[in-house]
Amino acid sequence: MNSINRLDFGDCHRSIFAHEDSILGLQFVSKTHLFFSCGKDGKLKQWDADNFENITTLSGHHGQVWTLAVSEDGKYVSTAGHDRSIRLWERTQEPLVLEDERETQREAEADQVFLSFFLVLFSFFSFFSPPDLPLEKTCSHST
Repeated sequence: MNSINRLDFGDCHRSIFAHEDSILGLQFVSKTHLFFSCGKDGKLKQWDADNFENITTLSGHHGQVWTLAVSEDGKYVSTAGHDRSIRLWERTQEPLVLEDERETQREAEADQVFLSFFLVLFSFFSFFSPPDLPLEKTCSHST
């Protein structure tokens, strides 16, 4: 009798809202809990699968990032995108403080909210501003 081994993953363990648009690629770093994702929002993101945290977000492509590949040692990530470029990303030895990364991300989000609010406010006042009226003569000089 033949035996067939089956992988049973059960229910979804956790979902992450990872990108601002569709995700086009995902790959784990070999023998680690880290993975990278790329998407239509033009970003490459590194994730920690143990605690579901975004470690870093990298931008460089002008448009969608279509695919990615991670070297076996995780030192390099290559991406290809709609801008017809292939980019090679190299892990640095610079320490990364996740709290600093989160603060930078919060500041960028706050700036975006402020800009959106300002544009709505500007549109509102532009819509309700009185039309340009011709200037009246205040005095006339006769000769």
